[in-house]
Amino acid sequence: MLETASPREMLVVDLIHGVTYIALVAVLITAAGAVDHGSGIRRCARRLLAVCLAVMAGFFTLGSSVQTVTQAEPPAVLEGIGSGVFLAMFLLAIALGVATLRTPGVRTSSLLLTALVPVIALTVLLGVLGSDFAHPGYAETLVNFGVALLGFRNAAVTGKPSETIAEKSAVGASLDQRA
Repeated sequence: MLETASPREMLVVDLIHGVTYIALVAVLITAAGAVDHGSGIRRCARRLLAVCLAVMAGFFTLGSSVQTVTQAEPPAVLEGIGSGVFLAMFLLAIALGVATLRTPGVRTSSLLLTALVPVIALTVLLGVLGSDFAHPGYAETLVNFGVALLGFRNAAVTGKPSETIAEKSAVGASLDQRA
């Protein structure tokens, strides 16, 4: 279906994709306290994953907008960077999932993020077999839900009804500065 989409329709899809990545970055920032729990490894994986997601947001929002206006293909170097960041996103999500398996309150997220290993393996196998179902979107969905649930669980465990996102961001930032 997307193969027949107009440039404007693709731009809308890419912008939604980019906004999703921006929201996931916000979740990783606000969930710092619940995720890091005093661990430098978890903090590092969370921060690097947030950087990867922010770069992907830039590619999907700014890059797609420029590509739609100019009707030009992006330079090969940008495609290489995008592919590398996309791969790093999966590796860092797996690392964060493994590192948080024993962290109270984030087990569901951890299980989704560690489930990337068999899902990626199955996707590769389907690709080798020539299946039309071999698509990284399945693994990407696990990353999205795994990260999103970090925020949901964080809000359910630590949030107060009066607490705003800005207040939670300030708490997450202060925890990052102490580290």
